[in-house]
Amino acid sequence: MYDTGNKKVKYVYYMLLALYAGSILPLVWIGFYNWPSADDYSMAFEVHEVFAATGSVFSAFAEGIRMAYHYYMNWTGYYFSDFVTAMAPSVFGERLYVWTTVIVLGIFTFGMLYFFHALLTKYYGVQWHLAGSIAFLVMLLIVQCMPAEGGARVEAFYWWAGACNYMLMWSLGVLWCGLLISCRCDSGKKRAWDYLCACVLGLLLGGANYMTGLTLAIVSVVGIVSVVTGESKGTGPLTHFSEKRVSGPVPMTHLPVLPCLLNLAGFAAACLAPGNQVRGAIGEGFPAVKSIVISLYYTLSYCMSDWTTWAVLCCLLLLLPLLWMAAGESEGTGTLTH
Repeated sequence: MYDTGNKKVKYVYYMLLALYAGSILPLVWIGFYNWPSADDYSMAFEVHEVFAATGSVFSAFAEGIRMAYHYYMNWTGYYFSDFVTAMAPSVFGERLYVWTTVIVLGIFTFGMLYFFHALLTKYYGVQWHLAGSIAFLVMLLIVQCMPAEGGARVEAFYWWAGACNYMLMWSLGVLWCGLLISCRCDSGKKRAWDYLCACVLGLLLGGANYMTGLTLAIVSVVGIVSVVTGESKGTGPLTHFSEKRVSGPVPMTHLPVLPCLLNLAGFAAACLAPGNQVRGAIGEGFPAVKSIVISLYYTLSYCMSDWTTWAVLCCLLLLLPLLWMAAGESEGTGTLTH
């Protein structure tokens, strides 16, 4: 057992916290020279016009929902991404667009910290200074080792329409995975809030960009299958709860099954959107199954070749001692222990 509560681990935590904060300050600074472009104008135009005419945030919000429905019926199925895109900061004043980078990095940071806290601290019992050190090092890897070519960094942090479809949706997806874990670890009112947030966010993220939507749909299927197979063997969470925590049968809402089902329902609605047929008629594409297989192949291909740089390898090597310490600490007091 490693004593991860000692001063050395705390020093590492605060050092990585300062390093991460310092590394994103230049990104934020550059963001204050940012301006809207391309889809920021076309997809947010109607919402801006409503806000300019009424001065009402609620009217603009309602128009954003209407535009998301319009795109769902006439162009794309990812209703949540389209809604967030239509609600660009420039809708409420062009000078506000400079906050794009702050918003994206803020949601990314919060989602990552919440996920690692839920996974390592709540579930495995790892003390937060160690779990947080792992989280900050992973965030450094993601932000600083992002490919420079192809405009990936621009679309991730500076272009609102691009960030909504990619970085923002992915960050919310990580947050949602953390909520699923919290549903298993928390109790009482806190668990109820976890479930409510997981259900709402899961349904919304079903309508994220198809890259994030497909990834979370796979997570949902794996989660449901693991619960069903665990219960059939008498070792699943239902058995655990009924024996250890409450008397009598436990409703399925004690498991993260409902958020997963809602996520799959939202993803199915996005895939079956009438707008996909309209957009698909413009050019020739691949069948759905073939498209999924190709996307998974190219993801693995890029990860194993173009994206595996020396900087990435160095970050992974730095992670090894922290993960080794976390493996020892996981013998502690987390939910998995019980």
